[in-house]
Order: sequence, then C-alpha cells, then structure tokens
Amino acid sequence: MKQLVIFLSILLFSIGCASGPEVKTISLAELAQKNQLNINKLSIGITKTDLVSLMGDNVAKTHDGLVSNPFHTEAFIGEQGIQYDVLYYVTAKNQTFKRLTLKETTPLIFKNGTLIGWGLESLNRVSAAKEIK
Repeated sequence: MKQLVIFLSILLFSIGCASGPEVKTISLAELAQKNQLNINKLSIGITKTDLVSLMGDNVAKTHDGLVSNPFHTEAFIGEQGIQYDVLYYVTAKNQTFKRLTLKETTPLIFKNGTLIGWGLESLNRVSAAKEIK
C-alpha cells in the first residue's frame, strides 16, 4: 500500500510539472510582415473561414505576452438583422515599451460571413452605413 501511495504521489507530481504542447512563436515584426503579405492576397467576397485559414494561426511572443491571429475580434448585428464581424490583424510593430493597440492592426470586415472590406476607411464606411445605426 505504501508503494502505491508513493507511486501515485510521483505520478501526480510528474503530471503537475508537465507543460502542455509548446507553441511555436515568432517575433511581432515577423507576425506583422506575414499579415501584411497575406492581406495583399485578399479579395472581396472571400469567406471568413477561408480568410482565417489564409491568415494562419501564427503567434508572436512579446514582453506583454502572446499575440495571436487575429489579435482582436468584434461582432454586431445591424438594424436590418445583418451580422457584421471585424477581425483585427497586427500589421505594424508597436513602439518599444508601449502596449500593442488597435492602431497597429488592420481591420477586416465581414457581412454575413463574407469579406466586404479591410482597413480603417472601410470600417468607417460600414460604421456610417444606415443599416447599422
């Protein structure tokens, strides 16, 4: 019985010390560059699923932690019942010792799961559209 308790203690300790699968990370500058290159391949009408696949699941390691693709997401329903999703991808490196913000990202805008535009100007046009006021 004593051996079983010792065995279980060692087993539980080993499990507690084990880490999950290691995530391969890249630098924030590399993430921004890859995202810029992938955004250049976009076309209006691509589905959200295809876009997420194209953009990849890269992860950057920063002083503040991990930054993944997409960096930030938003979703809302317009007045006409249309669903909008906005995915923000990092496309610029933040200033040294400054937190990463949406200023270093490019928004990609979806209407009912289809890409309708990207960039701040497109986001402003969607925000100004009558159907979402």
